[in-house]
Amino acid sequence: MKASKYQMGLIAGSLFFFGIGLTLYKAISLGFPLVPGESRQVWTIESKINFKPSGGPVQVDLGLPKGLGGWVVLEEYFASSGFGFTVINSAKGRTARWTRQNLDHSTTLYYKMQVYRPVDTPLENIPPPEIKRPRLEKDQLAATERLIALLRERSSDDRSFVSLLVNEFNAESRDMDAEFLLGSFEEPSLTVLQTVLAHAGIPAQRLRGIRLEDGRRRQTVSSLLEYHDGEDWVVIDPDNGQVGMPPNFFVWERGNDTILGVIGGRDSSLEFALVSNSLPAKTVMGMEQRAEEFNLLDF
Repeated sequence: MKASKYQMGLIAGSLFFFGIGLTLYKAISLGFPLVPGESRQVWTIESKINFKPSGGPVQVDLGLPKGLGGWVVLEEYFASSGFGFTVINSAKGRTARWTRQNLDHSTTLYYKMQVYRPVDTPLENIPPPEIKRPRLEKDQLAATERLIALLRERSSDDRSFVSLLVNEFNAESRDMDAEFLLGSFEEPSLTVLQTVLAHAGIPAQRLRGIRLEDGRRRQTVSSLLEYHDGEDWVVIDPDNGQVGMPPNFFVWERGNDTILGVIGGRDSSLEFALVSNSLPAKTVMGMEQRAEEFNLLDF
């Protein structure tokens, strides 16, 4: 009798702890709500592609987000009136493509999505790409090598070297070689940073996305710098030297591939309008499940 009671107690205890574990797993890993009335912050991001025709057939390619850093794309909408439209899947990800035989007026194409972040996860620690050193003029190469030697002497490792380099590029009173490099390149300062890092033997790439601000319109793509310190990828803001992923930064593209490409057009631009909404957690979970089912069928 006692043995039977003991066995029943053991089974009940096992089921109790199994239920607690399953509940915690659903709440932490899958984002299921623990109590009724829970809500989730969902961002609506409307993208506008503006361009003018330059003659001949038109092809517009927009690299679509991959859901990096814990972000989940719940729903997507495309506006392609008068254009042929398709979504192309490749090893690099998905690309939205609008096409038209000819065009005689300025045009705006739209892509809208709803996203949320159930968990804040670090980016995958992928192997660093092969370093390709850009070809420089003799005076640019000499200035680059002098700047690298100067900062190597002042730093203890790759992390401190990159921080010193970013701070040098943002300083009001720069080193003469840093000033020369920023002035001699007909490129943004981030490109110059990547060039110096390549010559210093440090793998680096761009991390592009959107700084989410509720009600913000005419937002543009922001670029962070991501470099490999020999063990991990480190994110740093090239504008202020802050290390780490900024809060509410939606990661759109990781790497140096272009997000927007326009053939047969000129003066192209990509802008965003942002709105934050609070939706019931059950509604968001349903949207996420439908998105997963669609992706499974799509592939």
